[in-house]
Amino acid sequence: MGKSHALSGAVAWLAVSAGWQQAAQHDVVPVGPNVATVLLGAACAAGYALLPDIDHPKSTIAGALGPITRVPSRVTAWTAARLRQAGCDHCARGPERGGHRALTHTAAFALALGVLLGWLADRHGRAVGLAVFGVGVWLATYPALSGRTRAEVAELVLGDNWPTGRRARRVAGMVGSLLIAGLFVAGAWGLPADGWWWVGLAAGVGTFTHSLGDALTRSGSPLWWPARIRGCRWRSVGTPRWLRFTTGGPGEKVVLILLLLAGAGSSWVLVT
Repeated sequence: MGKSHALSGAVAWLAVSAGWQQAAQHDVVPVGPNVATVLLGAACAAGYALLPDIDHPKSTIAGALGPITRVPSRVTAWTAARLRQAGCDHCARGPERGGHRALTHTAAFALALGVLLGWLADRHGRAVGLAVFGVGVWLATYPALSGRTRAEVAELVLGDNWPTGRRARRVAGMVGSLLIAGLFVAGAWGLPADGWWWVGLAAGVGTFTHSLGDALTRSGSPLWWPARIRGCRWRSVGTPRWLRFTTGGPGEKVVLILLLLAGAGSSWVLVT
């Protein structure tokens, strides 16, 4: 669901930006989003919409930089599994479910991440803001571009003297993703040094939309942890069973179409 998650993060940010703009026009907030905030925030939210799957060692994000990302993924999965077992009697008595779709797939996690990153960016300005934004763009390159395209970017920038073989092409793809993120960060360097709190909002929005999207699938997600639902703090919730779909199935394609329509609607509100 990488592409679906990324698109949902970008669309959610456009919707938030449209609401923000309307609030400013009606004097609810002092100022609305500018063009840079809307565009950069969409890229940022799209990337962070992949972040919750860091709790799955075989996810795209877990393998993005080899051991550099795989080790934190395994630590996250182990910690989330232990937290689920220790934090709920119902889960402790049930079978081991691992750490996937646990802590990182909750609204509480998205809120905490957004507040923390927003506070850091607001306190320390452009340097932290660009770092948060850069991570988002780097993550967004994986569903947005094929491994071959990312490898071609690396060859274009650094030359084509790469070793041959599947592993070498994979490394080139990793380097290409980092270079693309670096180019976006360099392009955003000329923005004002302060007022970067919105990157936290974009990261939180993207992270939450991932969990919300998983709630549409058959497995659901524990969105409302730590609230106890039918005796379980990690109870997976979602849409009615008959509306849920299987990952990669026809239902996901319908969701993609609806997301594109929602993105078009939000964009129309922003430009009118």
